[in-house]
Amino acid sequence: MLSVTSFLVPALAVLALNELLNSKIDKPRAIRSLAIGGGISLAIALFFALLGPSMFTLTMMQMRLPQPNVWRPTDTRHAQCRAQWAGRY
Repeated sequence: MLSVTSFLVPALAVLALNELLNSKIDKPRAIRSLAIGGGISLAIALFFALLGPSMFTLTMMQMRLPQPNVWRPTDTRHAQCRAQWAGRY
């Protein structure tokens, strides 16, 4: 899926530049649109660059990944629970 995106985004950019250079699009309007889009992208990037580390922590210790072999069906707890449930029926 990523390979399709990496092909289509530059292709659409080339088509947009072609229309811009062939005067099919009003140049001041196109420049204004590019400035607005670039400003929004820059604002989002700055927001996450400055405030992102305080909002998101991506260390391995805080991810709390499941520990291997924490519980097995052969544990005594499992056997006790099975015995309790078997007695109810």
